[in-house]
Amino acid sequence: MKETNVILLLWKLIRKGPWYTTTPLVLIVSLVAGLGTGCRKDSPLDFGALEDPTARGRIDTTSITTSLVEESIQDTVTVNGRGPFLELGKFGNLSSRILMKFSTLPDTITINRATLILDTNTIFTDGRNRSIFTARIHRSLSDWEERNVTSKNFGGSVDPAVLAEARIISSAADFAAGDSLFLESVRFDFNDEGLDVVRSWQDTLRSDNFGVLIDFDPESRFIKEFFSQNGPLNQPRLELDITTPSKRDTIFRLPREDAFLVEMDEPLTEGPLFVDDLFSLQSTLKFDLSAIPRESTINRAVLFLTVKDDATAIKTSGYGIRIERLATELALPAEFRIDSTFVSITDLVTRNTSILSITVTNLIQFWVTGAFENHGLLIRTRNPGRDVSRLAFHSSQTSSSLAPRLEISFTSGPTFP
Repeated sequence: MKETNVILLLWKLIRKGPWYTTTPLVLIVSLVAGLGTGCRKDSPLDFGALEDPTARGRIDTTSITTSLVEESIQDTVTVNGRGPFLELGKFGNLSSRILMKFSTLPDTITINRATLILDTNTIFTDGRNRSIFTARIHRSLSDWEERNVTSKNFGGSVDPAVLAEARIISSAADFAAGDSLFLESVRFDFNDEGLDVVRSWQDTLRSDNFGVLIDFDPESRFIKEFFSQNGPLNQPRLELDITTPSKRDTIFRLPREDAFLVEMDEPLTEGPLFVDDLFSLQSTLKFDLSAIPRESTINRAVLFLTVKDDATAIKTSGYGIRIERLATELALPAEFRIDSTFVSITDLVTRNTSILSITVTNLIQFWVTGAFENHGLLIRTRNPGRDVSRLAFHSSQTSSSLAPRLEISFTSGPTFP
């Protein structure tokens, strides 16, 4: 027995019968329930079969690897003086030196000894080279300011005389048992000539206190990262053994300004898509979305980026990136505009990350419907000027199978006869 036929027959009898208005509602409900029990062996009602499936649209999935634009771009060197770290050494194609300047010291004390102390945060290395290099302090002969100094605008004039030196080993800060933190401190003990320079900082009439530059020797195979005076803890400090009219004592002075000067010794390898903190390395991507109908609903869209390990150098704490929508056509190197009305998408890449997946559903929906014109997106650092971290992704030039791709699930618009 077909349930639908029985129900329709019952409804006609109810409408035409003389007892239409007098039959209690409970009787009608009981009859329908009884019919359902008597017909339980038949096929159940399929209300979905009454709908036109073409009216709901068709769910589809596509993988888009066709890039209309795919390239790395580079702007000017980013000022880092107000960042929390200082970088020293050479790694890959990067070299970095440290500038440091102290305020005038009291002229009522006698300085017997002076030591500059730097506390280590981490190192940038390939993990295979456990080398040691020597760092040396020289007097700076060029004035500079933390708020704007870079390797490009620093005069670079330093006195060749060595004021102090220390061995730099390839070790980093390490968490020991519990919440204790082991910090390796590097101590630069000033020699006699260096002590004279430090004592000159007591003369308030002198105008040549341009601080010191810390350099490294050619044996460096890694970059050591120290805490800066702008960091919340473990700032660099000048330890002074002094004598006052009444006693001998030890006092400490923090730098007034510090910064690091990083240079790119060799051009970047062509092919990978780069993002970094210092050279304004950014990558732009633009995918061909023409295969997706304009009236489609984007159910989910994910951007996949594969990390190129041999061109990447990031900390154990990870590396933060931002994904921005370009509001205008890209004009290299710096005349692009990031859309301020679209919320940035941020993500964190760690040393264990091999493939980064970033959900960009809303952005793709805007592009497909034409709410925003598709000028592509920009991948850039979340912390410009912070340190020498660099992230590289595969492109279609480095690997066609590992190139950036969009995986999109969408529902096409309804069709009508």
